[in-house]
Amino acid sequence: MFIGRFSLKWLGVMLIIGIGSIALFYLVVTKFPNISNRVATWNARIECYFDQDCKNYQVNHAKMAIARGGMWGQGPGKSVQKYFLPQSSSDFIYAVIVEEYGRVGGLFIISLYLMFLVRVLRIASKSDDDFAICSLDVSKGWIGIEPEEYSYGLYYYVLRGSCKFGVPFKDGYDILKKGDFYCAKNKLYDHFLIEALEDFCMVGFSSLDKKQDWSGKLVSGNTVKEERDSILICLDGSPVVENQQLSIFDYGNLDAGVQYDVDAIDGVLAVFTKN
Repeated sequence: MFIGRFSLKWLGVMLIIGIGSIALFYLVVTKFPNISNRVATWNARIECYFDQDCKNYQVNHAKMAIARGGMWGQGPGKSVQKYFLPQSSSDFIYAVIVEEYGRVGGLFIISLYLMFLVRVLRIASKSDDDFAICSLDVSKGWIGIEPEEYSYGLYYYVLRGSCKFGVPFKDGYDILKKGDFYCAKNKLYDHFLIEALEDFCMVGFSSLDKKQDWSGKLVSGNTVKEERDSILICLDGSPVVENQQLSIFDYGNLDAGVQYDVDAIDGVLAVFTKN
C-alpha cells in the first residue's frame, strides 16, 4: 500500500471506516440474528474455530487429504478426498494439490507465489514514476462520465475519431478531433462527460497526485531540449529518438539541458514536465 503511494491520511480513513463497518455489522447481526440464514453459519464457524473439539467436515477432509499426500503425494489425478470436499476445485484446492503432489509439490506452489510477490515488490519499489498513461477506445454513441474523485487526467491526445468533452451544465462542450492535444487541468475537480461522435480512441496522461502540476506539449522539430528534467512519451506511431525506434506508450527520461535528436515523422511524441 505504501509502495502504491497512498496517503497515510486516506489509509487511516479507510481503516477507521473498516473498523466502524465491522462493529456496526456485528451489532446488527447480534441484535437481529434472524436477518439472514447466513448469520448462524458465520457464528458457527467462529465458534468452531476457537473450539478444539469442534468437528468441521470440510476442514477434517482437507487434513485427511494433506496427511494422505505425505512427502511425495499419490500422483496426478489420484486424489480421493476431492470427491468428498465440496469445494475441491476452489476453496480447498491446495489440500488436493498436496494429496496428489505431496508436501514437496505444496511447497513448490507456495514458492512460486512468493517469487511472484517478491518480483512485483521489487519492480514497484524501483518505480519512481508519478504519472500514468491510459487509453480509451469506444464506438460511436458511447457516453461516459468521469466522477471528480476519479478524475486525474491532465492531457489527452486523440488518435482516431471525435468526441464531445466537457462539464455538464457548466462550461459547455469542446469538440475533440483526431490529432488534438487537449489540456484538461481545469476539469480536475469537476464531473466531466465524454460522448463519442464517431468511433473514437484517445490516450491520456494522468498525475497520480492531483496536487502535482504538469505542463505538456507535443514535440515539433528534430531536436528536444528542456530546461528541467522531463518525460518523453510516444503517443502514436513509431517515432525515433536517438536512433531508437519507439512504439505507443514507450517513454523515457529527458535530462535537463541535454539535446536529443528525434524523428517524429512516423509518430507523435509529447514532453511532460513536473512544475
